[in-house]
Amino acid sequence: MHKNIDVSVDILRGGYLDGEVIDKFHPYSSVWCGSGLYPGSETEKGLEILRDYLWRCICERPASRQPEFYYNTWGMQRKLSSQGADIRGLFTEKQILQEIEYAAELGIDIFVLDDGWQQTHGIWTPHPQRLPNGLAPIKAALDKQGIKLGVWFSPMGIDSSTPRYKEHREWVILDSQGKPILAQWNHPAFDFVSDFYYLFIEDCKKLIDQGVRFFKWDAINTFFSTLPNLHHGSDRYTAEERRARYEYLLPIYITRAMKELTDYEPELIIEIDLTEARRVMTGLAVLSAGKYFWMNNGASAYNDYSAYRAKSMRTIPNQFAGIIPLELFTFANYPHDDLKNQRYNVNTSLIAGHGFWGALQLMNQQERMRVGKIVTKSKRVLPYIADVTPQIIGKVGASPEIYTQVNQKAAAGQIIAFSGQALNFKHCVAIDKNRLLAVLNHAYQLKNDSLCFAFDFPMPDATREAFILPNEGAGISIVASTCWLDAVELTNLTQLTYVNGAPGWQDVLWKKENGKPAIQASSEIAYQLAEDADENYEHLIISIPKPNVKVTIGK
Repeated sequence: MHKNIDVSVDILRGGYLDGEVIDKFHPYSSVWCGSGLYPGSETEKGLEILRDYLWRCICERPASRQPEFYYNTWGMQRKLSSQGADIRGLFTEKQILQEIEYAAELGIDIFVLDDGWQQTHGIWTPHPQRLPNGLAPIKAALDKQGIKLGVWFSPMGIDSSTPRYKEHREWVILDSQGKPILAQWNHPAFDFVSDFYYLFIEDCKKLIDQGVRFFKWDAINTFFSTLPNLHHGSDRYTAEERRARYEYLLPIYITRAMKELTDYEPELIIEIDLTEARRVMTGLAVLSAGKYFWMNNGASAYNDYSAYRAKSMRTIPNQFAGIIPLELFTFANYPHDDLKNQRYNVNTSLIAGHGFWGALQLMNQQERMRVGKIVTKSKRVLPYIADVTPQIIGKVGASPEIYTQVNQKAAAGQIIAFSGQALNFKHCVAIDKNRLLAVLNHAYQLKNDSLCFAFDFPMPDATREAFILPNEGAGISIVASTCWLDAVELTNLTQLTYVNGAPGWQDVLWKKENGKPAIQASSEIAYQLAEDADENYEHLIISIPKPNVKVTIGK
């Protein structure tokens, strides 16, 4: 006797207009769904299939799956506007070039120009007074730093004073009284399910041709268009039918635009802002061609640099990590504030989001370089763990709250920990001991196949981080350190160099076939050799009485 499973999707409204033409010039598109079957009843197995589908199968262009850090100018604009500056008028070439210098010190990969770079809403060319030389000098400055250029859009917004608005009144969405609706920022909105689609695509392609590789698309709301004779129904259909068809087609058209543009430039990344009400793109369609910008300020407000805001941001990885791969979320934290919250906010971006915004002139160079150093450490391990699901201890604000994202076979990953109160907590993670090189930023000890940390949270809302580096099978490992290590490098798989961050000792496991180890140090150290239970290895126990000592061990 066979058991059958019947799966169907019912379209409630808007899926088709009676008599709608369907031919090679007017192909029919519907929403799509996928089904996955697996034996057993374990929920986690199903979630594993879903995560793999979203990460590896749903998107044909891998650029949006690469772990990269970005900086967005909006936080800087909001901060300076609170001091009396024009939020868009401050967007001058001089200001942006200075901000690029600051942002480069954070170690970012993408620099996003937010609202203000454009001539006006709906005219997506550089503002002629604020950016008189266009994007070229900005692109050149970013190229020198190895940073990609990104820009913000409000795809549907249109300034009513522009010739484009006056020439295309047939695209202007109207309210029930026949007047142009006021969308976000008090601008009218164009109907995207129309020939406007093609004009917008051309706008985007021109920017791609100028070197833009990241688009932030904002304020894609429903707006309930009933306009006739566009792509969602002629005037032979009722206003209700045209509206239903528009609502059905809008996400399809947005996704189609994303795919067309990423086909045009495979390195392009598009994020869709979902941070406010009525945003239409909540769903899996975005992930077939880009990423989510999931949260703006959370439970906080602009210019709140406290740990409170960062906690809101962490609800994303805390609640969704088991469902959606974290690299498919972007969100930005403020890196500029007192040292305690600075580390707290930055560590929140290390877990997920990978974004920063704020007025970086509020930080001195030492602070920016300190953030850049921790970002660089995280970037060393992210390629190993981009598709690894974090193991999470505790809800947001708990004591402790720990995000362990480790590729156990490669012996690479990161552990980011927080605590809502002063606490000591021992935390261990399974790892391939033969492939471990070392751990940055926290003391540790390798015991059998477990890497163990004694996290010390000296005060409420403290944070700790540890970056686990692989040795690529070199047979060289720092298996224990009583102090945190600031830098560790392996050259040609035979020479180990490290710098300690505080006084302490290290236990270096050395494979004998690498030759007799020769030790050099930038300051006085003490060391001794000891045999390992495995006759193919020996231990170097190195004691360093002061911080910032460079130790090199080679043949």
